[in-house]
Amino acid sequence: MAKKAKRRQSAMTPTQQKMIDKRHYGDEPVFSDGHILTDGEKRNAYNWYRYMCDKDAVRSYLTNYLKTEDRNEDLKKLKSVADIWLPNTAGYIARLIERGAVVPIESLEFLERKLSEAVERSDKSEKVKESSDAPSVHDRIREKVIDFIGEIEEKIDNEEVFSLYEELNVAEFPSLLAKRVADFYRPQAEELRKATKPTDDADLKDGYKHLGKSKLKSLVEKYEALVTDADRYSGNVKKVRAPRKKKVISADKKVAKLNYLKEHNELQLHSINPTGIIGATSLWVYNTKAKRLTVYYAEGHSGLDVKGSTIIGFDAKTSETKTIGRVEKNTLTKVLDGGKIILRRLMSEVNTNAIETNGRINKDTIIMRITK
Repeated sequence: MAKKAKRRQSAMTPTQQKMIDKRHYGDEPVFSDGHILTDGEKRNAYNWYRYMCDKDAVRSYLTNYLKTEDRNEDLKKLKSVADIWLPNTAGYIARLIERGAVVPIESLEFLERKLSEAVERSDKSEKVKESSDAPSVHDRIREKVIDFIGEIEEKIDNEEVFSLYEELNVAEFPSLLAKRVADFYRPQAEELRKATKPTDDADLKDGYKHLGKSKLKSLVEKYEALVTDADRYSGNVKKVRAPRKKKVISADKKVAKLNYLKEHNELQLHSINPTGIIGATSLWVYNTKAKRLTVYYAEGHSGLDVKGSTIIGFDAKTSETKTIGRVEKNTLTKVLDGGKIILRRLMSEVNTNAIETNGRINKDTIIMRITK
């Protein structure tokens, strides 16, 4: 006879779990309006909220507090703050105030400080387009980080042994996102570290008093390791990142703003296509108004280049500018028709003093000859 299969127990629903928790921890603390909290009452209240409240509850507590204070600007910002940035203890304090309890001034200061830190996490530059449901690049990046941190938080809650460095490596996180993970755990590590030292912050003491020194020390080491792993991974990935490829700009775009003279009828000169300047070894130009002839020789293997209306990449020592005056037509003919030897000797044959070559091309300048 076949054995009867055992009935599989169904998983407990959140509502069932909440009912069990409520039987164990009791109802939410109740205080008469204007009741001044004692340290014991505050500590017990914190413990109740810690076990019974989730992030949705914390958000509603902080939201109600801001509404009561008529802080509409902060209220708008809080809506865009992710759950992971919401300060739990600050939410508990806000709830106690909402229920009529009078909290110590230190607790109120703690609430305001943590609330300000959370509000600053909102993305001021983010603009959600109502016409499109598609998430922006920023949204996708933030969601990726939030999802990753959620997985890490689950490992922490389950007390799993893991390496954040390895987790980031497996997820193939870029350096910037890894830094965001480090920035998430950095303030938590700092707060835990402060909790291990003598402090006048009563809320900080009460928030971690239930852990005990041994557990608290273990948490400090764990969270400091998380920050160290994330920072190290971010730095290592940044080091091995391939250098960004330099954007290639076409020759047409480079010479688009070059201001030159296309033709000069009296001298029967026509400028050649300026795109040939890019990468050239030499360039001959003539300013028809100042009667100045200039030759530019490239300084390096990449040749001459153009930036705006200026020639760049030329060798200032070998490039020359001279006024040709009376021998204008004869000299210009040699520039146009002469061979390499003639061009090499040409500027030395012009009996005028050399003028500083500045690379400027203007509306009076004819582009005469280019050699590659």
